[in-house]
Amino acid sequence: MISKYSSDQTSSEKNQPPAIVQHKIFNHKTQQKLNLTVENLRWQLIKRIKPNHWSFSADIHASINEKTLKRIAMAVKLTRKMPSLEVDCARRMRVNNTGLHLFIQGLDKLKYLQTINLNFSACEWVTDKGLYHIGQGLKGLTSLQSISLNLGMGYRVSDKGVCHIMEGLKRLVSLKSISLNFVRTLRVTDDGLNSIIKGLKRLIRLESLQINLHECETITLRDLDKLAKKLDKLSSLKTINLDFGSCEEIEDEGLTNISKCLNRFSHSENITLAFDACSEITDIGVERLVENLEKFICSLRSFSLNFEGCSRLSDQSLSVLSEFIKRLTSLENIDLNFARSEITYQN
Repeated sequence: MISKYSSDQTSSEKNQPPAIVQHKIFNHKTQQKLNLTVENLRWQLIKRIKPNHWSFSADIHASINEKTLKRIAMAVKLTRKMPSLEVDCARRMRVNNTGLHLFIQGLDKLKYLQTINLNFSACEWVTDKGLYHIGQGLKGLTSLQSISLNLGMGYRVSDKGVCHIMEGLKRLVSLKSISLNFVRTLRVTDDGLNSIIKGLKRLIRLESLQINLHECETITLRDLDKLAKKLDKLSSLKTINLDFGSCEEIEDEGLTNISKCLNRFSHSENITLAFDACSEITDIGVERLVENLEKFICSLRSFSLNFEGCSRLSDQSLSVLSEFIKRLTSLENIDLNFARSEITYQN
């Protein structure tokens, strides 16, 4: 009996046409694009690409397994001065831990890589072990300035996997932008979020942080205030985007704790917070949130709050927020969403 994790191709797979890599290999100077297949990827890159001018993006639309990922990694490895890499393998049923390991191993020579965007969302055979391989591979990308990891809907991913990712990220002291997406990864809890916070404390050049834990149903934010002091050195952080929508365990205490964390970044200019469908949040939580954001009065340029579906919020919350917004002297953009709440807008 053949295991689901076997890398051997069946006869039907061998007869399939090669996976197509859409034309996203792009020369920034000549504006030229290339169409490639996985089979000819390596040799075309050798013959036609001047690596210091190119970024590479693989958007794969076919049967894909670990051999395909390894072939992509081999091709990418040949362009050692590549500044940017994007690979989208979302919902690829045959992507597993072995494939991730082979792919990540191929990136160890990309010492000039500045931007990486990896999407392995809804790859159901990826587990914490796969995230361990990613974390280990990231350690060598010392020039990296921007990273986006989409690992959402990882049904076999837990807090341990999040910890593995942060073990790799915390060593990349040149990072300026981080985007982590664990949407609907149900086994990620407060422990996973705490691992993220702990891993950020060394990244003193960080300017933009985005964390998406939408529908991670067991998140409560109850211990977050204890970790807030670990973030004091992140004085460059300008943009914060946190999505805790549909985390139904979040109450007023959690909202207070997240605002205490934000209080450490009074120099930040752009804040986006989503707590939609967090039905346990009340007017008390919103009042405490505003109290802890007082330090942002002079710096905040863009402010977005999503409380859609928070049915226990009333006009009192809107009144408190209105008074706060009036005092924001640098504000350029405001977005408040209180749909499906008890707010009447009469005041």
